[in-house]
Amino acid sequence: MLATPHRTVAVCPHNCQCQRPSAACRCEQKCPADAGVRQQFLKAGEVVVSRIPCEITTVLGPCVAITFFHAASKLAAICHAMLPTPNGRATPKDGDPLRWKYVCHAVPELVRPFMTAGLRPSEVEVKIFGGAHLLPSPSCGSKSISVGSANVVLARRLVAENGFRISAADVGGNAGRKLVFDTESGIVHIKRFASKIASRPQLRCLAKSAS
Repeated sequence: MLATPHRTVAVCPHNCQCQRPSAACRCEQKCPADAGVRQQFLKAGEVVVSRIPCEITTVLGPCVAITFFHAASKLAAICHAMLPTPNGRATPKDGDPLRWKYVCHAVPELVRPFMTAGLRPSEVEVKIFGGAHLLPSPSCGSKSISVGSANVVLARRLVAENGFRISAADVGGNAGRKLVFDTESGIVHIKRFASKIASRPQLRCLAKSAS
């Protein structure tokens, strides 16, 4: 199944990227079984939950992406959260897709399908990415925490409070990241964008377990 920011549906099983619910899908006549891995771009403020093999791509600055993966069931989930909390803004109501732009709402949404499935937190791989510092501090010597750092701190706390352990992380720094989450293996490929003085991007790959 695949969760969009506002609903969960069983999607086209033929890897055609048609985005139609399985009940309305007619791809079997035009899409061979080996058509390739489904591709999806994760926008800011979205949550995806899937049991279908796919590669989910997103780009991060101060935002954070958190991945959950259960190897035995192939249940996978990822979010792209922009801010820690509404912080004085009106809290979006249940069902409002704007909820998942906030870490405080996105993490429980990631946890829910794993708990509903009765999976042990110790069996779920959790990884966190992003939280870069792309803007200068408000003033020289300021001790205020950046948005990126606040996102990471809250994400780590909420993951731990729900009984899960972070097995790998690539956070902070002053460069953005592009990541690709393979929902079949749990592997996350990362390209960290180079600073202006670097000549080429740095490539990394975080395997299923932290080394």
